[in-house]
Amino acid sequence: RHPNIKILLNADYREVVKMIPHQQVIYTGPVDEYFDYRYGRLPYRSLEFKFETLNKPQHQPVAVINQTLARRYFADHDPIGQQLRFQAAGFRDQSGRPGPQISSSNGLQPAQPGAYLQPPAAAVIEGMQHAWTGLRKRARVLLLFDISTATTGADYRQLRSSLAAGLKELAADDLVSCWEFASTLNGDLPTREVLGFAPVSTNASRLETHVAALQSTGKPAALYRAIRDTLDTLRKGADPTRINAIVLVTNGRSTDPGDSDLSSLLGELRDASEGSGVHLFTVGYGKDPDTRTLSQLARASRGATYNAGSQGGVFTAVISNF
Repeated sequence: RHPNIKILLNADYREVVKMIPHQQVIYTGPVDEYFDYRYGRLPYRSLEFKFETLNKPQHQPVAVINQTLARRYFADHDPIGQQLRFQAAGFRDQSGRPGPQISSSNGLQPAQPGAYLQPPAAAVIEGMQHAWTGLRKRARVLLLFDISTATTGADYRQLRSSLAAGLKELAADDLVSCWEFASTLNGDLPTREVLGFAPVSTNASRLETHVAALQSTGKPAALYRAIRDTLDTLRKGADPTRINAIVLVTNGRSTDPGDSDLSSLLGELRDASEGSGVHLFTVGYGKDPDTRTLSQLARASRGATYNAGSQGGVFTAVISNF
């Protein structure tokens, strides 16, 4: 309670409004009543819920979609739009209803087939997921970390937990390596190999420890040269029996004055992707990452781009590509 606040219940505001000194009045009642129904009573909409139980496994094609949650957790997806586009391309939706292309005029029978294959049982799907790690193609991944002035003040320890979770998604015999770059770390070269390629079972703990201890060198970033160095290394030793990938952790800005040829690098990334099967995945990190450049690099290499700042499990998301 407050001494300057009085509450009066069961009162008509018109009876007391002139009795109380005021500058402004906040009225929360019906607007037509406030104006003494001078235009008559206004109709107000209301909802009446009727519940009905139908004896069928599914009645509606989709559930009610919470657009806010959908944009937050599935930012790049449009559930309803995907179903409509799928139908328009000549397929059926998740309920088996045909799209406009499935018609008798196109020589197809919209009412057929009369039987559908049911999804596998949950236990079967779970077994498939557990078996996937052992069945999938093995990976050969080079992690490249930016330690230039571009990442000054960044907390590399934050990456350690994310990296540890991501490495658990790899098989013990997947190969992983770690490099870092600035401008001149190894003579005139912008890159330095920290850990050579070895199985995850050997390199995982070493990699986590090193990443947690990373520090900015105070040197500019020769980003494009660094990508070329690692790209050449991965192409020369490319293993066609494995997925060959570079995971680049950087803010995406090349600050070395002599390192500005992005256009030719994009061409080299396309050639490496198509000819040697080497793909680049970018992780925006540090202050104000250049998402446009990071996206260009990843697209040219048929990889993908991520943002370490908005995704706690960013390495898990990256490694899911493998």
